[in-house]
Amino acid sequence: MSMYLLIANILLINLLIAVFNNIFNEVNAVSHQVWMFSRFTVVMEYQQKPVLPAPFIAFCHFYSLLKYCIRKAKGLEIQRDNGLKLFLEKDDLERLYDFEEECVEGFFHEQEHILNQSTDERIKSTTERVENMSQKIEDINQKENLQTAAVQVKH
Repeated sequence: MSMYLLIANILLINLLIAVFNNIFNEVNAVSHQVWMFSRFTVVMEYQQKPVLPAPFIAFCHFYSLLKYCIRKAKGLEIQRDNGLKLFLEKDDLERLYDFEEECVEGFFHEQEHILNQSTDERIKSTTERVENMSQKIEDINQKENLQTAAVQVKH
C-alpha cells in the first residue's frame, strides 16, 4: 500500500511540474510579445525626438523651419514623413514579401486549425453525451426487464 502511495505521489508531482511548465511557456510567449511591442514603442519614441539635449532643441526646430522655408521657396514637395525608413535591395525586398506571405498563410492555417479543432471537440463531446444517454437508456431497460420478470415470477 505504501508503495502505491509513493508512486501516486511521484506521478502527481510530475503532473504538477508539467502543468507549471505549460503555464510558464504560455506566459513566456505572451510576455515576449509584450516586450517586443514595448521595445518598438521605445525605438519610435527616441526616433521622433531631436538629437540635441533639452536646452539646444531650439536649434533643431530652427533647422527644421529653415529646411521647410527653403523647400517651399524652391517649390519642392514638402516631406512630412519623418519616420523610420527601410532601404532594401530587390532580392531582400522579395524575401521580405515572401516572409510576410508565409506569415499570413501560417496565421490563416492556425485559425483554420483552431476552428476545426473546436468543431472536432464539439463533435466529440456530443458523441460522448449520446453514448452516456444510450447507456442510461440501456440501464433503464434492464431494470424494467428485471422488474417485469420479478412481477411475472410472483404471479
